[in-house]
Amino acid sequence: MTMQEFELGFYLTTSLKALPWQLEVLLDRNIKNIGTDGFEKWRDDQFVDKIAGYIEQAGMNLHSFHAPFGLCFPDKKDLVQSLADNYRIIDVAAAWGAKNIVCHFRWFRSYKGDTHFAETAIMDNMTKNEIDAIVSTVIPETCAYAAKYGINVNFENMPLFSWSRDCREIINFIQKQKQRNLGFTYDIGHAWCNNIPPAEPILQAGRLLNDTHFHDNTGIMDWDLTRTAVCRDISIYDLHLPVGLGTINWVSVIHALRKINYQNPIIFEDPNFCNHPKRHSRKMYEKSVDITITNWRAFEILADSLPKDMKD
Repeated sequence: MTMQEFELGFYLTTSLKALPWQLEVLLDRNIKNIGTDGFEKWRDDQFVDKIAGYIEQAGMNLHSFHAPFGLCFPDKKDLVQSLADNYRIIDVAAAWGAKNIVCHFRWFRSYKGDTHFAETAIMDNMTKNEIDAIVSTVIPETCAYAAKYGINVNFENMPLFSWSRDCREIINFIQKQKQRNLGFTYDIGHAWCNNIPPAEPILQAGRLLNDTHFHDNTGIMDWDLTRTAVCRDISIYDLHLPVGLGTINWVSVIHALRKINYQNPIIFEDPNFCNHPKRHSRKMYEKSVDITITNWRAFEILADSLPKDMKD
């Protein structure tokens, strides 16, 4: 018997130049679920209203919204400002109809700008417990405010960085917070860069899994997990390829999603052909979307016929 297909969706930029034609591409392929970043002009009401209009006019379901920074600054004295900006981001996400907000796990905000993450050296020089103690101070109020809009706040696993790459640690942290709308966004490409079996975090998260960043890459390759990573390392390993152009075992992933009865759309994050000079053109975007959809549907068919105990 053939299993039911998953609903699919794609992350989009909020560039006013690119968003309209990206929406057209997806609508032409009967894709109605999207994710967006919130990196541009999140304090600008006119900009926020314009993006909201595009999404509403297209009739899109905004499944997830990527916050432009970590949940807080690295100093507890900045708690008030951290919360005020979190509330604003939640307001923006709600205006666009988002059901989930995505935040990088254990990655603080920078003091240098509105849409920046702190330098990785800041987290490298702290223990995980020290980071968690600070982040925990903003979670109750942030989650309570998001709950007013029916929005989940989700932590995303990172590639390479020792303080944020372990999915099991993220899931344990979420469980300890005891917030009903605090969950997990699983970036499968990041996990594969870290040599984590792709299906494993899905089974570990279970009902805490609210959102996906699915894309492909060629895995850990020559990376040494004892090394201290810097941001420029990410582009070498975190390739964001369309599904099936890397080495992730997608059949095992589909088996795991079905085992936990995952009901949300599968969101693919920025699939592209790495380092292609025209990767952000409409033509290249169309090719990437088409390859992703075709390959994912093929893997669903394979998953119907192959054993469910396949190893990664």
